[in-house]
Amino acid sequence: LLYYFSPGRINVIGEHIGYNGGLVFPCAISLGTYAVVSLREDSIVSVYSSGLPEGGTITFDLNKELQAKISQEVYS
Repeated sequence: LLYYFSPGRINVIGEHIGYNGGLVFPCAISLGTYAVVSLREDSIVSVYSSGLPEGGTITFDLNKELQAKISQEVYS
């Protein structure tokens, strides 16, 4: 298993000027996103979030998702 944490961030000053070349003063906070990753034998991906409804789990097949995306790009 691999464990990851990405801290949240707030901008003390400069909320909407950073993308226009202005100065900002960001600060990391203790709230953030946690991830635990483990290899599987198949191409199924399961994602859990306490913020999601219905038990908080989304499961999808990576191969099917990629094939659908490729088909949409080729035929659209």
